[in-house]
Amino acid sequence: ERANRLAQHLAAHGVGPGAVVAICLERGVELAVAVLAVLKAGGAYVPLDATHPADRLAYVLSDSGAALVVTRDALAARLPGGEVPVLSLDAEADRIAARPAWMPETGVTPRDLAYVIYTSGSTGRPKGVQIEHVSVVHGAASWDAGYGLAPEPGQEPLRQLNVASFSFDVFVSDLVHALCHGGTLVIAPAGTVADPGRLLDLLAEARITHLDTVPALLTAVAEEAERRGTHLPELRVLAGGADLWRSDDCRRLLARTAPSTTVVNGYGVTEATVESCVHPVRPDTLPDTPGVPIGHPHPGVRMYLLDSALRPVPVGVTGDLYIGGPGVGRGYRNRPGLTALRFVADPFGTEPGARLYLTGDRARYLPDGGVEFGGRADQQVKVRGFRVEPGEIETALSSHPAVAAAVVAPGRDARGDTRLVGYAVPRPGHSFDPAALRAHLKSLVPAYMVPAVLVELDALPLSSNGKVDRRALPEPDPAERGGTPYVAPRTPGEEALAGIWQDVLGREGVGAEDDFFDLGGSSVQLLQVTSRVRAAFGVTLTVRDFYDAPTVAGLTAAVEEQVLRELEAAMRQ
Repeated sequence: ERANRLAQHLAAHGVGPGAVVAICLERGVELAVAVLAVLKAGGAYVPLDATHPADRLAYVLSDSGAALVVTRDALAARLPGGEVPVLSLDAEADRIAARPAWMPETGVTPRDLAYVIYTSGSTGRPKGVQIEHVSVVHGAASWDAGYGLAPEPGQEPLRQLNVASFSFDVFVSDLVHALCHGGTLVIAPAGTVADPGRLLDLLAEARITHLDTVPALLTAVAEEAERRGTHLPELRVLAGGADLWRSDDCRRLLARTAPSTTVVNGYGVTEATVESCVHPVRPDTLPDTPGVPIGHPHPGVRMYLLDSALRPVPVGVTGDLYIGGPGVGRGYRNRPGLTALRFVADPFGTEPGARLYLTGDRARYLPDGGVEFGGRADQQVKVRGFRVEPGEIETALSSHPAVAAAVVAPGRDARGDTRLVGYAVPRPGHSFDPAALRAHLKSLVPAYMVPAVLVELDALPLSSNGKVDRRALPEPDPAERGGTPYVAPRTPGEEALAGIWQDVLGREGVGAEDDFFDLGGSSVQLLQVTSRVRAAFGVTLTVRDFYDAPTVAGLTAAVEEQVLRELEAAMRQ
C-alpha cells in the first residue's frame, strides 16, 4: 500500500515509462518502498549514495536525466544543488498518504527501463548501465529455477538477507528474489554489516534462508563462527560473488556451514543483470586451484569464449568472455559509441537484434564444461568486489594543481590481495604531498577508489610508441604509509592492534599513528579487524569508532576504555 501510494504520487508528478527517478535514502523499509514505487509508476530508478562526493552525485543526476530525487530532509542537504526537483518523503508525507492505495495504470512493457546503475568509467566519468524489466525478471526466474525460491508445500517462504549497498545491483536482486516469490527481505542495518558477530547473530535471529554477498564478508563471518566454536545457521543457499573467492577461504567457510546448505560461487556483471553463471562448491569437489571456478551459465544465459574473430576457442584455451540472453542490458546511458563497442551483435543468436556483452574478462573452458576466470583483458580492476576503472582515478589525480602526470595501476599487498597504487609526477616548483593528494581524491571519487599507496615519480615510464609502460612502473615498498611518519607502537595494546592491522591489510611496519583508511583499509577489512579485536580483547569496535579514531593509537584507547568500563561493571556486580 505504501509503495502504491508513493507510485500514485510519482505518477502525478509525471513519472512513467522512460522517466528516471533518483533515490537517496538510508537503508530500511522506506528504501524498499521507494524502489517499488518507482517501478510501479513505470519509471526507472537510479541509486544515489549520499556519502559519495558532491561532484559525482551532480554528474549522475545530470547524465541520468533524473526527473526527481526521492529523499528525506536530513539527506537532501547533502545533495548538490541544481535543477532536479527534490521530493522529500517528510514534506510530502500527508499528500502521499492521501493518494489511492492501488497501483497506477502505466502501460509499462518488458522492454522499458527498470534501473540505471553507475559504475566506474575509463574516460574519467562513471557510466550508467541501463537494465530493462525483462532482464530483472529473467534473473529472478533463473535463480528460482536453480534454487527453488518459491517455497515447496509445507516449507517456510524464503527470507533473504540484504547486506549489499543500495548503489549495487545486488540490492534489487535481493529484493526481487524475496518479494516476487512470497518471501521476506531483511535489510541488514549498516552497523550490522560491519560487525561479523552481529551479522552471524542476525542470520539466526531473523531465520535467514538465503544470503548473497562478497567472499571477504563470508570469510569474516566464518572466522567469527570459528572463534565461537559454532557453525553458521542452516541456510538454504549461501552465495559468494563479485570478487575472486580464494579456495582456502572457501574451505574455511564450508567447514562452518551446515551440510544441508547449498554453497555457490557466482559470476556476473552489472551489464548482464547481476549474475550469469554459478559453481556449486562442496568440500569433495572444490578443486585444488587458487580460486574457485565460476561454473556454468544460469538457465537461459548463453556464455561464449571467443577469439578476436568471434570464433569459439577450444577447451583449455583462454578467450574473451561474452554473455548473451535476456539478462543483457540495453547499453550505457548517453554512450552510443561505448555501447556499440561492448554490446555486439550475437553471431550465434536466432532472435532478431540479439546481442552479446563483451565483459572484458578472460576465461577458459574446463573439461567438465565449466568456466575458469582468467583475469582482465583491459585495465579494469576488481578491488574488494568493486569495479574500478583506473582512468577515472587518473583523471581525478591529474586535476590536482601540483600533479603534472599520473597513472593508477593494480598492485598486490603482502597477502596477495589486489590494491590500487597511484603514481604521480609533481609539477615544477611543487612538492609531492600524499596527504593532500589523498584528500583531493576523496573529494572527487568514492573512498574505495582512493589508492592505498601514492608513489612519486620523476617521469612516467614510456614505451617505444610513447604510451605509459605499466609493466615498468616500480613496485611500491610494502611498508609504504603514504607519507605518514612512522611512530612505533608504544604499548602492548598498540603492538597487538598494529599486528592485527598488518595481517588484515597485508602490510608491514604499521605504526601507532597510521590511519586505517589511508593504509587502504576497506569496509570489509574493517569488519575483519573488528572480529579479531573481539577475539583478542573481548570487546566490539563499531564503525563509528573507526571514523572517530582511525589510528592504531586512537583505536587502542577506545578498546582500553571499553575493557575498563566492563571491568568496572563486573566489579559493581
